[in-house]
Amino acid sequence: MRVQRVVARWIVPLLPLVSVVARGQEPSLVDAVKMGNVVAVRALIEAGTDVTQRDPHGTTALHWAVHRDDLELADLLLRHGARVDAANRYGVLPLYLASVNGNAAVVERLLEAGADPDSALPSGETALMTAARTG
Repeated sequence: MRVQRVVARWIVPLLPLVSVVARGQEPSLVDAVKMGNVVAVRALIEAGTDVTQRDPHGTTALHWAVHRDDLELADLLLRHGARVDAANRYGVLPLYLASVNGNAAVVERLLEAGADPDSALPSGETALMTAARTG
């Protein structure tokens, strides 16, 4: 019974990454965050994966953690050097995504980590304007 719990908790979440490594590709922190796989994210960070890596659209793991409304992952990434000022190729910052979601805890954490409350999308809409618009 104990072995089953260990396999379910620690090994099963890493299986998608094992298949990536077996194909000779470097595992993507962004993909692990997209899946909400905390175990894989921790393993990748401990292995020295760059927490500022981006997908082809310039979206970072922090963008995805915030988009998923996952404060635990966002906090983990921030503690390991994720940049709150990283915009994707569309000019979207993590703070904007948190404002869209209306998650005050994530917004507060990003501001504590140095996010600029006056930052704006290319259209001129600020995070505050977005939060007001989305309720």
